[in-house]
Amino acid sequence: MLLYVDCCHFAPYHIRGGYICYRFIKHEHWQNEKINSLQAQISVVKAQVDSQAAIIDWGDGFNYLAIGNSITRCPGFLDEDRGMAASTSDKDYFHIVSTYLEDSLDEDVVSYAFNAAAWEQQANNRGEVLAMGLWDGYLSEKLDLVTIQLSENCSDTTTLEYDFREMVEYVQEKCPNAQIIIVDDFWSDEKSQIKHSAIDGLDVEWVDLSEIRGNVEYQVGMGSIVYWNSGEEYVIEHEGVASHPGDNGMMYYAQKIIEQINLDK
Repeated sequence: MLLYVDCCHFAPYHIRGGYICYRFIKHEHWQNEKINSLQAQISVVKAQVDSQAAIIDWGDGFNYLAIGNSITRCPGFLDEDRGMAASTSDKDYFHIVSTYLEDSLDEDVVSYAFNAAAWEQQANNRGEVLAMGLWDGYLSEKLDLVTIQLSENCSDTTTLEYDFREMVEYVQEKCPNAQIIIVDDFWSDEKSQIKHSAIDGLDVEWVDLSEIRGNVEYQVGMGSIVYWNSGEEYVIEHEGVASHPGDNGMMYYAQKIIEQINLDK
């Protein structure tokens, strides 16, 4: 029915069945192309996930999963084991929080940071990433803490509120014993408001970044020096990298997350 209406919309009133049939077939071909494109996008997403996948042996102690984008873990940046753009691996928010957990608990702590930026980049079909189970290898009933830091790469926010809530509920379902903490958007007031609205009524905590959003003192900045794990210097010369959190920003993230962690849960 939708295809027929679409054909009639474009076909002049006096054109008869042959042309309408042509339009119908052409539209069907267009739909098939869109489906093939979507399948190709999903294949790329799966490849991106598989490329960083690891067998995570969640232990019997305290288990922490950080889900995020390049701010959480950035494959391709320096040694690929840190969030962009901490000066050293131990100074990104994930490692600071992990160290806090290790120092605070009398049990083994297993922590893992997962780059899920592919979910952000899928625009109107983000749910497909979840439906295909591409996150399931990381999610577990054994998890005690999950932080979610996603939205900065969402260029299309048309369905973001729905998608974000769907994603959080998916994580809650797969990790029923975990405390879930949602981290605010680092750059955008609009996305911050969308995310905050999306989680309304859900049993999650919120980390507010409004105090540092847009504040260059918390960004790494052009010309800053960061270090490979070998100790070799690397100079930030790319504006996109320069706008990411520096050590001050990462520490702020970590402190605000730690304030929300309930170790008695």
